[in-house]
Amino acid sequence: MHELSLAGEIKDLIDEKRGGSTVQSTTIEVGALSGVVPDAFNFCIDTVLKEAFGDKININVIYQQGEALCTCGKIYPVDDLFKPCPFCNGYNRKIKKGAEIFLKTIEIDN
Repeated sequence: MHELSLAGEIKDLIDEKRGGSTVQSTTIEVGALSGVVPDAFNFCIDTVLKEAFGDKININVIYQQGEALCTCGKIYPVDDLFKPCPFCNGYNRKIKKGAEIFLKTIEIDN
């Protein structure tokens, strides 16, 4: 379950950035092609962050659809690497977005 190790890395990033202040909320953006299982990630991030920063932390996880550029020249939304291009039925494409996980925001008390 790599979702647990991802949650731990996010906790470490937040801890590093907060500078000892209380964390009020955080927003994490997860791409559909990142390999993360949403239910498992939601459970792990909730458990890890609340253990580290308290039950009052507001955790927002946003799941973003992927985007690919096909060799036919079309850009299209993609959430499954095993589906072909909807325009040419080809598989030769470059993933433009959706494979990333971003720590978008951290709200702290000053």
